[in-house]
Amino acid sequence: MTGLPAEHGEAPVNMRLMPSEVTAIQQATQQASQSLITALIAAGKYNWQAFGAQDGVGPAPSQGNCAAFMRSYCAPAMQSRPMTMQMTAGSNQTVAAFLIARPPQAWLGWGWESDQRNWLPIFDLDVGTPTALCAEGPAGVFTRTWTKGTAQLDCNAWTATLDF
Repeated sequence: MTGLPAEHGEAPVNMRLMPSEVTAIQQATQQASQSLITALIAAGKYNWQAFGAQDGVGPAPSQGNCAAFMRSYCAPAMQSRPMTMQMTAGSNQTVAAFLIARPPQAWLGWGWESDQRNWLPIFDLDVGTPTALCAEGPAGVFTRTWTKGTAQLDCNAWTATLDF
């Protein structure tokens, strides 16, 4: 994504490129990438390369920041922004947080190089489509209903319920 020599460290030396030429190639690569991402977004699409800090993405909530995290990510305005969430192996709290807060373009996993070795059976959970946005009540307890059930995350007790 950043351009030469990100994947081929020796390429500039092997190709006898001047530093200014490497910079020009990097800038052209980044401009082309941004043009493609802009076109994808205009077409109502998205891809993993477009996720980034400018989108407000971050790790999954922890027990210590759960309520603040969920209040932030449950804000209706967040539904127009893409989201990635780092999966914590075997963590129902992470899955619940993801299902409760996720916007239409969202991804849960370990990184773009994830593969079947990291697959968890919970990823096969069929939740349907959301019927409402996130709701908080009582304080610190977040829920979201889907056509096939409900996800709940109790930040006070640090427990998750996935009734699907």
